[in-house]
Amino acid sequence: MNVIIVLNYNDFDNTFHYINRIRNYAKLDYILIVDNCSTDESFERLQKLKDDKVNVIRTDRNEGYASGNNFGVRYLEKNNIIPEYLIISN
Repeated sequence: MNVIIVLNYNDFDNTFHYINRIRNYAKLDYILIVDNCSTDESFERLQKLKDDKVNVIRTDRNEGYASGNNFGVRYLEKNNIIPEYLIISN
C-alpha cells in the first residue's frame, strides 16, 4: 500500500486542487489530509474530499510541520494502515 500524508494549514485552495490532481494516481492507495488546526474553515471545507481513498483529520493544536506529520503517522498506525511506501507532502 502506498500512502501520502498531506499537511494543510489555512490553505484550503491549494490543498483542494492538489488532492484533486493526485487522487486518481494509480500508485496512491490512500491519501490522508492532516489539517494542522487551521484557524480558517479549511478543515470543514476539506471534508468534501472524503471518500474511500481520501480521509481528512485534524490536530488539536498546531505544533509545527513535523508534529502535524507525526500526528498523521500515528493515525495510520492506530488504524492499522501499514504503508509499504509513505510520502509526506505539504
